[in-house]
Amino acid sequence: MGFTHFLLLSTLSLGISVQAQSCSRPVGRPNMQLKGDDILKDSFPDGSTATFECATGYRSDGGSGTVTCTAGQWSLLELSCTKKNCGSAGDVTNGEVSYPEGSLYGAKLTVKCNDGYMPVGGSKNIFCRDNGWEGRLPSCEVTTCSPPPPISNGKFIPVQEEPYNYRHSLIYSCDRDYTLNGTSTIVCSENGQFAPSPPNCVKVNCEEPEIKNGVWVQGARPPYGHKATVTLQCDDGFVMEGKATQICQINSSWSPGLPTCKTIPTTPKTTTTTTPTTTTTTTTTTTTTTATTTTTTTSVKKPTDKEGPSGDAKNNNGWWALILIPIAIGSVAIGLYQYNKKKKSNLKGYPERVPPEDVQLS
Repeated sequence: MGFTHFLLLSTLSLGISVQAQSCSRPVGRPNMQLKGDDILKDSFPDGSTATFECATGYRSDGGSGTVTCTAGQWSLLELSCTKKNCGSAGDVTNGEVSYPEGSLYGAKLTVKCNDGYMPVGGSKNIFCRDNGWEGRLPSCEVTTCSPPPPISNGKFIPVQEEPYNYRHSLIYSCDRDYTLNGTSTIVCSENGQFAPSPPNCVKVNCEEPEIKNGVWVQGARPPYGHKATVTLQCDDGFVMEGKATQICQINSSWSPGLPTCKTIPTTPKTTTTTTPTTTTTTTTTTTTTTATTTTTTTSVKKPTDKEGPSGDAKNNNGWWALILIPIAIGSVAIGLYQYNKKKKSNLKGYPERVPPEDVQLS
């Protein structure tokens, strides 16, 4: 009897101990959070409750957000939460409101004004927040552009003090001897600014297009203004590297760039020199020697160059012939003269021959 009573008490104590077990902090779904003071608790005693609510930007779709701790276990959470929908933000006169990201929590809307109108006031970025669209829609007003500043050495038309309307055009021109650098016409654009940027007036004066070993042959003469065109040419014996035709640009420089004149390269020339054959004879042997020498030279021929060694050798042979022939003729004449003189002197030793007298016959 005593043992049975002890066993019964032990079982009851164990049951009470299990039933009294506490619960740790409950965890809800990603789009919900604990409500009120429950978010500060780390442990909940057996039998206590905790309440969930939808997170910021979400709303309840139904179901209870309260759970109960029983013997260390939480009951099933029935709350369902979905993103809030901000709906329409309203309309804009002379413009359009669009929702490229939708209208749920976190989305961003855009406002586009009609052609000829521009947004004025309002918020730059409008997002869907917990309490609806955050920010104020802009209004769409007629687009105008403020008058541009004047330009040096030029002007634009028409000139007016009040703003220019959308798509109004201005035309620029420069004073005498100045050139317009940029677009002559600008237009009041949809963002309230003239486009493209206003031009400016510059004085263009390219330098004399002088090149070494080259000359001007045709085209403009100084002063060289914008788009002045010249043609250059290299001297004889030189070849051009670059473009012969040059145009004066807005920055007072020649385009595509002054050329250069380089010396015309020559191909290698091969010269062969042959030494005349010489023969040497003695009482024992006869030796014949022939020598041939080949040399390669590279030279640049100029208009004033004289003939090479071969031409000089031929000219020397001609001069020797002119000198030796008269000497030979003179030697022959002197020899004949000496011969005749000697012959006459030999004849003086003999008596003159007298023809015989006639003999009278009796």
